Order: sequence, then structure tokens, then C-alpha cells
Amino acid sequence: MNVFVYGTLRKGQRLHCVISNYIENINDGYIRGAKMYDLTGGSYPHVTLTKNNRDYIRGELIEFKSEYEIDAFKRMDIIELPAGYKREIVEVFFYTPNDSTNNDELKTIDAAIYVINDIDRLISCDKSTRIVECGDWIKYKCDIRKPKKS
Repeated sequence: MNVFVYGTLRKGQRLHCVISNYIENINDGYIRGAKMYDLTGGSYPHVTLTKNNRDYIRGELIEFKSEYEIDAFKRMDIIELPAGYKREIVEVFFYTPNDSTNNDELKTIDAAIYVINDIDRLISCDKSTRIVECGDWIKYKCDIRKPKKS
């Protein structure tokens, strides 16, 4: 089973090291029917599935080396499940090179994703919640750190 990651487990982010030794392949990708929130002032993203195809998030589709797949999911479960996330299956859109046409080819595959269990409860507890409109945690973090133009 592949996994779609969208925040701190992405390449170059602070928790990527938790799974980096288990990875066979990474592709940029996106999912539809999901919305991303910042409830922590830029520390961690929270995603919920909306079933609305206009909502989407960007991230990475990770394929694990088959001999390490179970270990990789155990490590992610240790981080994500106690923090209020649950594992779901989603359709991920991603591009792969097509050598015969020299164009990238859009493909889809089912993958696991960790989504927040009870976003409504979290939002009601923290009035500073922001929707990550761009759907990309890395871009969002860069944008919120930019100095404001006066």
C-alpha cells in the first residue's frame, strides 16, 4: 500500500526522516475531496475529507520498499494515531514520465492518507484556525513566513 503525505512527512520536512529509509519512490501528487487546515500556527497541517471535488490538497505519493511497508506504516501510526488522525484510503492523482511521447502521463492510484478524526471539535476549541486555501502545506508555510508588504 502506498501513502499520500501532505505535511511534515513530506520530503525536506521535519518528520520525513521517520520514513525516509523505507521509501522506494516518491511522486508529486494531489487528491480531490479534501480540505487542509492550520490549527497550530504553522506547526502541523490537519486534513479532512469533504467529498467536494473542488477541494484539493497537494502532497507526495510514497511507494515503500515492499520488505519495509509494514514497518513504515507502524512508524507513521505511532505518530499519527495518538494525535487524533485516522488512516483512510483515497484516490491520488500523479504524473509519471512517458518515454515514448516525452510527455508526463496523469495516473491515479489508491493510497492511504492520515486525516483528522474530529475537525469540528478542534476548530471549536481554537478560533485561530485557518483554511489552507492553496492546498499545499509547504507553499502555505513559506507564504505565512513572508514579511507583510506595507
